[in-house]
Amino acid sequence: MTDLILRGADIRSAPFNASLGDVLRVRAGAVIAVETGYRQEGGNRPVVIELGGGCLLPGFVDAHLHFSALVRRKRSLDCSSVRGATGLLAVVG
Repeated sequence: MTDLILRGADIRSAPFNASLGDVLRVRAGAVIAVETGYRQEGGNRPVVIELGGGCLLPGFVDAHLHFSALVRRKRSLDCSSVRGATGLLAVVG
């Protein structure tokens, strides 16, 4: 049984050169099917979201992150554009 249906957009996945369909079915938070053409399941009343065209792409996740560098940056002063002692005093002040 489907919980959620997203329909009415060009659904693509990498390498993005061909459409997979225009209906995406979700159950318990996971994609269970990508189809062309909407058909209602008997007895089931999923939430249906009309996308109104466009393109539906998978989420892009950048798992490359340097947490320690982010913390240091928050606790540091950016002096990359400082010119001379007067500029340094202005940034520190």
